[in-house]
Amino acid sequence: MTQDKNGIVPTELGFTIVNTMRNYVSEIVSTKLTKLLESRIEKIEEGDLNLNDVRDYLKKSLEGPLNKIKKNECAIGDELKNVLSLGEDRIAIGKCPKCLDGKMIMIKSSKSNRRYIVCSQYRVTGCNAIASVPQTGFIKKSNNVCSCGWPTIIIMYPRRKLWRICVNRTCPQNKYN
Repeated sequence: MTQDKNGIVPTELGFTIVNTMRNYVSEIVSTKLTKLLESRIEKIEEGDLNLNDVRDYLKKSLEGPLNKIKKNECAIGDELKNVLSLGEDRIAIGKCPKCLDGKMIMIKSSKSNRRYIVCSQYRVTGCNAIASVPQTGFIKKSNNVCSCGWPTIIIMYPRRKLWRICVNRTCPQNKYN
């Protein structure tokens, strides 16, 4: 998670970790486990339960999920490695429609602190594919390509509908999104 002026914003890595855990060990990220832990902590505070008893119970109840993680650690590691290799400020959105060699990546300008999507080859070959994106909300790749050839993104705002747009600002599809 990162913090901005609008509060805490989940990162691509954070989303990937939660989704990966849901796929492999859903019981760890469930609200059921959180409620159980909260009720046990309250009972410890009230003096109805012993801390060691709760610790032993947790060890037993988490043994199965931890074994699942150990069993699937290579697959889990691969999913997380894909996001980590990009870095949190360099999320790959899709293939570059101009040079066809690079990937469109999201960067944050150190000078203006604004987000952009640019071709990964802009320093190597001088590809000038660039797109500005909304400066608020969490941006997630959609794995879709617009009819104009540019990648599309999903913008997520808390407690609002998802907003799917083409990153090409001259795309006629954006008028209907």
